[in-house]
Amino acid sequence: MILLTTGLRLAKLVPVWVPVAAIVMVVANFIGGIPAGAVQLLAAIATFGPMVVLLMRKKDAEAAAA
Repeated sequence: MILLTTGLRLAKLVPVWVPVAAIVMVVANFIGGIPAGAVQLLAAIATFGPMVVLLMRKKDAEAAAA
């Protein structure tokens, strides 16, 4: 996940905080507990949200071009 978000950031396709949120998500996964679970949930939303938006934009652009 960290490599994917870093690559998308290097391609300037996602905001800079997406790889940071991916790192927070991985670290919270190793800690455990209820507070870490809540942090991991928020970090997962912050990580996957922009990636979903990116894929939807790409899909819409391909449909418009066809």
